[in-house]
Amino acid sequence: MPNAGLAVGAAAGMLCSGQSTAITVGSTELGISYQLRNSAGNVNVGNPAAGTGATIDLPTGTLTSTTTFNVLATRSVGGCSVQLAQTRTITVNPLPDAGLAVGATQTQIEVGQSANVTVANSQTGVNYQLRRNEDNSNVGGPVAGTGADGAYTFANIPAGTYSIVASKAGYQTHTWYYEVLTPGGSTAVPDHLLPRSSSKIGAHVVLGNRTGWGGFIGDAAFVADMGWYDDMCRQDDYVFGIASWTLGNWGGANWFTALPEMADYICAH
Repeated sequence: MPNAGLAVGAAAGMLCSGQSTAITVGSTELGISYQLRNSAGNVNVGNPAAGTGATIDLPTGTLTSTTTFNVLATRSVGGCSVQLAQTRTITVNPLPDAGLAVGATQTQIEVGQSANVTVANSQTGVNYQLRRNEDNSNVGGPVAGTGADGAYTFANIPAGTYSIVASKAGYQTHTWYYEVLTPGGSTAVPDHLLPRSSSKIGAHVVLGNRTGWGGFIGDAAFVADMGWYDDMCRQDDYVFGIASWTLGNWGGANWFTALPEMADYICAH
């Protein structure tokens, strides 16, 4: 039978709706094919991939909801198959509603006057940031959605085009544009654009004394353990990189054989 204990990971454990990732299988076997399946009904996803002796990637395709995947391993000669013991769940976050109505209480003002820009039916859990369109500079701070019409006030600004940005941790950012004009001008139609941005960077260090997550046994389990940390770190867009090391003697896995498998995992990601 194919080895059912291979490490199953993911290139990214959390996505925005409409994105895709890949499920990884470490230390695959020659002569074995690996079929990605949606665990809800064991429906095949894409085509099977042949084992290479190293880590392989199995694309998930576009995802619109949180999905759990499993992998079916089948021997080319004889057809014996087994589902790998590990599964992988990809969390999919919905996008903020990009179709909300953006308006203004006044579209023509005198220099030095102020106006209100409104977002109808704003969403709770989503922040809305007003921005000046020329350079995307923020006007004031973000305002939390309330689930109803919201008003944002800015004062003593020159005429020009401004934008409102909706953002939430783990979500894509969406922008709406609106123009405030001096008398004699014309009213612009808002232009709805949906870019994505990522600007946070940080560092997090964990020090500890451990013999393995739950006392793992075997090299594949060791790589899977490290893969779990990798998945968790990939869920935050501000994580720049991670490093791990161990001190002392432990019997869960053999460094001489575990390190090459770990190297295969790193190269595949």
